[in-house]
Amino acid sequence: MTILVKPFIQDEESERNFKALYDDYNGKVDTDNLGGRTATAVSASSNGEFIIGVTDTSTTRTITISTVDILNGRPIIVKDETGGAAAQNITIATEGSETIDGSATQTISANYGVVRMYSNKTNLFIW
Repeated sequence: MTILVKPFIQDEESERNFKALYDDYNGKVDTDNLGGRTATAVSASSNGEFIIGVTDTSTTRTITISTVDILNGRPIIVKDETGGAAAQNITIATEGSETIDGSATQTISANYGVVRMYSNKTNLFIW
């Protein structure tokens, strides 16, 4: 299933990140990778998803971004959907030697916090 979605884009970088979701041949968003999967395991991998919503923060969680998911320009969003990350942090890590804004991990430590990232095929960057 493909749908055409065009959000309000306020800057050039966001525009590039959004365009990375578009299918090259027909200009439509590829919903197969838009995800929406919820992460409840203590440790979960990105598994191809664009959005990872953490729905259980009864204990600390680790989301590992798979190396194969670090595609050029690809955005990935990790969100605390329960509002419990201040007490039970959500750690975002990479599978290999890739970094996230120069660090091995990033932590969501605020209730309802979010980390938005894009890749350059080598590392991830927060935006």
